[in-house]
Amino acid sequence: PKGVLLFGPPGCGKTLFAKAAASAMARLHGKDVEYILLRANELDSKWVGQTEANIRAVFAFARAYQTKHGHPCLIFIDEADAALPDRNSVWQFSAENVATFLSEMDGLDSNGAFIMLATNRPDAIDEAVLRDGRIDRRIRVGRPNVADAREIALRALPYTVPVNDLLACVETLVEQLFDPTHLLRALTNHDTGLTHHFTLAHTVSGAMIVGLVERAKAIAFRRDMATGKVSGVTPDDLTQAVLALYAEQRGLNHDYALREFVETVAIPFETARAQRQAMN
Repeated sequence: PKGVLLFGPPGCGKTLFAKAAASAMARLHGKDVEYILLRANELDSKWVGQTEANIRAVFAFARAYQTKHGHPCLIFIDEADAALPDRNSVWQFSAENVATFLSEMDGLDSNGAFIMLATNRPDAIDEAVLRDGRIDRRIRVGRPNVADAREIALRALPYTVPVNDLLACVETLVEQLFDPTHLLRALTNHDTGLTHHFTLAHTVSGAMIVGLVERAKAIAFRRDMATGKVSGVTPDDLTQAVLALYAEQRGLNHDYALREFVETVAIPFETARAQRQAMN
């Protein structure tokens, strides 16, 4: 394949997948493998024609790299929806940037460069970019479930928690994160009369879990500084960290997670209930 699109909620590891891909290429081709990490604002320029020139320069480097090393160069574009927006909804200069990218990408048949795009909004990327023959694979990077959260916590905690407390800390963190009483919003469908509870669990990400471990470390550090004893992170520290995060989340904008919640939880639930009622 020429390229892959990684899409899904923020904080769930899309950029880490790109780093993993670079590491995999290094194992295949040797440690001299390089990859180009691009952000939309790094390509963009206020000067007319300069953004297109920047895009052409990136692909020229990829072709030269392939010629010199004999293996592909990985090009990773983060926030791809800003760099390659739908041409039907943007102004002329942005449309020309997309056209330049498409023409350069179609010229990569001989050099084997591999393109990785990452975005939270795949619907905002121009359709021509995502067609087969350009970006051939589209992979959703979803939110962690309970089992995933447990695995992430097991990797984030061991450096700060005594071994005999590790499993208790992990279970406490997971239980608190997925506690159904941590309600952020109640959504009622007036057509069906059903109410759905949008909770903290529906906003969980890998970055959130790692951040909670850091919060708990700070709580433990302040306690140990006050007492003069080294106790490490405890289950109670993780409970305090989740409760503090929950208090903050209640005042934030959750439009992305809410749309995801409605599409994956609320609507399927209502549809299934209507089907059961029809069968009865």
